[in-house]
Amino acid sequence: MGVGIELLGKHVRCPHCKQVVLAPATPGGAAGGPAAAPPQPQAAPQPVPAAPPPPQLSPPVVPVLPPMPEPMFNIMPKEAADSILSEPDESDDEVFGSQGFNRMPVPRLPDLNPGPSPYGPAPGYGPPASPYGAPQPYSPPPPPPQPAPVHVPQPYVPAPAAAQNGDPFSFDPSGHSAPAPQPVVVPAPVHVPVPAAAQGPQGLQATALDVNPFGGFDGPPAPPQPPQHVRPAVVAAPLPAPVPAPAPSNPWAGVESQGAQPFQPAPAPQPYPAPAHQQYPSPAPQPYPAPAAAAPFPAPAPASSSQNPARQDEDRDAPKAQPRAQRGRAGAAPAAGGIPKPVVYGLAGYAVLATLLALYGLFFKGGEAPPEHPLSTIPDSFGEFDPAQRKKVSLYRFKVDGPLPPSQVASLDGTINVGGLEIQPVRVERRTLELFTDTKGQKVPSGRTDSTLVLHLKVKNNSDMAFCPLDPAFSRKPTAAADVPPTRLVVGTKEFAGGPIVWPSSKAGSRMYEREQEKDAEPLKPGETREYSVCAPVKLDLMNAIKKDGDRVVWRVQVRRTPVEYNGKSVPVTAIVGVEFSRADIQNF
Repeated sequence: MGVGIELLGKHVRCPHCKQVVLAPATPGGAAGGPAAAPPQPQAAPQPVPAAPPPPQLSPPVVPVLPPMPEPMFNIMPKEAADSILSEPDESDDEVFGSQGFNRMPVPRLPDLNPGPSPYGPAPGYGPPASPYGAPQPYSPPPPPPQPAPVHVPQPYVPAPAAAQNGDPFSFDPSGHSAPAPQPVVVPAPVHVPVPAAAQGPQGLQATALDVNPFGGFDGPPAPPQPPQHVRPAVVAAPLPAPVPAPAPSNPWAGVESQGAQPFQPAPAPQPYPAPAHQQYPSPAPQPYPAPAAAAPFPAPAPASSSQNPARQDEDRDAPKAQPRAQRGRAGAAPAAGGIPKPVVYGLAGYAVLATLLALYGLFFKGGEAPPEHPLSTIPDSFGEFDPAQRKKVSLYRFKVDGPLPPSQVASLDGTINVGGLEIQPVRVERRTLELFTDTKGQKVPSGRTDSTLVLHLKVKNNSDMAFCPLDPAFSRKPTAAADVPPTRLVVGTKEFAGGPIVWPSSKAGSRMYEREQEKDAEPLKPGETREYSVCAPVKLDLMNAIKKDGDRVVWRVQVRRTPVEYNGKSVPVTAIVGVEFSRADIQNF
C-alpha cells in the first residue's frame, strides 16, 4: 500500500483490510505492523508521570484551494394532495397514514410483565378516622435503599505522538518521527450521588425507570375494609327566634329590627348515612269497630180513617217514583253523535244540483218527440193484454178529445194507416149485446143488454211484431167521473165515453167480453187481417141524441200500435182514430 509524503511516519488505515498501520518515516522504509490492540484496563492503574512537552513546531503550510462551487439541485414540483395526478406516497402532511418512506414508525411498547417490586407495594390513601371527618394527611413512604455505584470500564486508547498537531494530515518537514505513545492513566470512577426518587401518591421510583419504566406498578392495592360506621345522633336544628309583631302605630318597626341583625346562614345539613335494613315485626291486625246502627226512618203518620185507601197507595208510591225518575235523568247517556252539519249541507246541495240537472235534461236535452201527431203516440200505460204489467187505470196528462188529424180520420169503407196498422171501417149496426165471462178457460154467459151501437173494423198488421190492436180497457165502462176512457161517441156537442164491459174484472183471472170479442185476446200476427168489434155504452140518451143530431157522428176509437223510438228506447204507444158516419149509415136503427 502506498501513501503520500505527508503521511510518512503516521498511522494510516489500509483501504483493503481496514487495519491501522504505521507508515515508514522515510520513503522506501518498512512499514510497521498493525496497530496494537488497546490493553485491557486494570482494576487499579498506577499513575504515570506526565510526558515532556513536545518541541515547538512551526505551523505547516496549508495550500489555499479555490472554493468549491455549490451544487445545484433541480427538485421537481410535487402535485397537490387533492390532484388526480399526485402519487399515493406524495402526501406530506400524513405522518401515520401515508405509505412508503413517509410513514413515521410507531414505537412498540415493551411487554408488561413486571415482577414483584423490590420496594414493596405503593402505599395508598388511608381510610378516614371517621365517616364525616377530614381525611388523614398523606404520609410519604420511606426512602428506598440507594444502589451501589456501578463501575463502567473505559477502553484504553493510546494517544499518538502527532496528536498535538491539530491537522491529522499535517506533514513534518524535519523528518523527526513522532514519540512513542505513552500509557494514559484512566481516572477512577467518581461516585455520583443518585438523587432521591420523586415521591407521589403512587410511590413510583425514578431509578427504576432506567431499566423498566413500569417496574413501580405492582397492581392496584387491595381496597381497605371500611370501618363500621356508627350512626350519629340527630340533633335538631335550632329554630329562629320569633319576630315580635310590629305595633299598629309603626308597621315598619319589625323590619328595622330584622335588618339590624347580621345575616347568619343556616348550617348545612350533615350527610345522613343510609340506615341499615331492619326487619320490623308486622303489627297484629286490629278488629274494625262494628258500624253504627242506622237511624230508623221515622214512621209515617197514621192516615185518617176518612182517607181513601187508593189515595194511600198513591201517596206511598209517589216518593219512590220521584227518585227513580231522578236516577233515570242522571244516568241517561248522551245521544250518540249524529251526522256532522257539513255532511248534511253537502248532501242537500248535491241533491238540489242533481234535481236541477235532471230537470234540465228532461226539458232541454231530453230529445225530440216523434214527428207524428200526439194522438197517434199516446203512451200504452195500461191494458188487458200485452204488456201484462199494465193492470192499473192511469190518468192521461193531456186532452184526448182534441181534434184529430185528417190522416187518422176515415168514413165507412175508408182506410187509416197508423203505427203499422191498416184500419178499414166496415159497418155500424144496432143490436143487443151478449156478454160472457171467461174464468180460467171456462166460458160463462153473463147476460144480455139492451140494444146499442156496434162498430166493425177490419185491421191488418203490417209490422214485424205480433200484438193485440184492441183492448177491453180502451172501451171500458166508466166507474167515476175521472175515469173516462178515450174511446167515445161524439154526437153534436155530446160525448158518450166507454162501453158496456167492466174492466178490470172483480175476479182474478177472469175476463168479460162480448160475443164477437172472444178472439181479441189472441195477438194479431204480422201480415194477418182480423175483424174487430167496438160496442157503445148502453144508454137511452145516446139513441135520442142520434135521432136528434145524427147527421154527423164521429166514433173515436183507441187502438194499440207498434212502439216508437224515444231517447234511444222503444216506448209502447197507442193511437186514436176517428170513424165518421151518419144516422142513415146505421143498420137496424
